[in-house]
Amino acid sequence: MKGKRILIILMVLLSGITLIGCTSSNKSSDLEAQLQEKTALINQLTAENEALAAEVAELQSALTSQQQNSLLMTALTVVGLLENQDMEALASYVHPVAGVRFSPYTYVDLQNDLVFSAQ
Repeated sequence: MKGKRILIILMVLLSGITLIGCTSSNKSSDLEAQLQEKTALINQLTAENEALAAEVAELQSALTSQQQNSLLMTALTVVGLLENQDMEALASYVHPVAGVRFSPYTYVDLQNDLVFSAQ
């Protein structure tokens, strides 16, 4: 009697395990579909990120070029004012506190170079 009960319980458990194992795996196919969607989204965002990084680099290059052009234009204007000895216009380019330092050499000598104020 005890042996039959144990046998029946084992049969029910084995049947349950078999039925669970034989069910369709919709969950795994759903997960695979979600994984593919997420991978596609990651690839798309990576491409967008690379495009934006390239655009940022291009804009920074353009900004640097504009800054260099602006500095060059200012330098040429100052040289022209010096050539024409237009000191009033030149005074607008002089720093109000630090003044402007002239050095006849390729290096700056803080002790010996002449410093002029805007006046």
